[in-house]
Amino acid sequence: MAERGYSDRYIAYRLAEIGVPEELAEQAVQALPKELKEEKRIRILMKKEKDRKKDLVKFLANRGFAFDIIYRVLGGGER
Repeated sequence: MAERGYSDRYIAYRLAEIGVPEELAEQAVQALPKELKEEKRIRILMKKEKDRKKDLVKFLANRGFAFDIIYRVLGGGER
């Protein structure tokens, strides 16, 4: 799911939804490769969604990314 642009929080949620114990889901998220950090996933999604800049924050939030990370990556600092 990380490769498809979902946040760590969303991945953990989906794993819990299918019955994966919370501790194991957290370990799975922590084991994601460094090249799939949330900030990098946001940047990749930004490139794909460049025509929808108006809705980018909403789009990323719907993917489960926290607003502080979204604003940091978009260059707006934390809000």
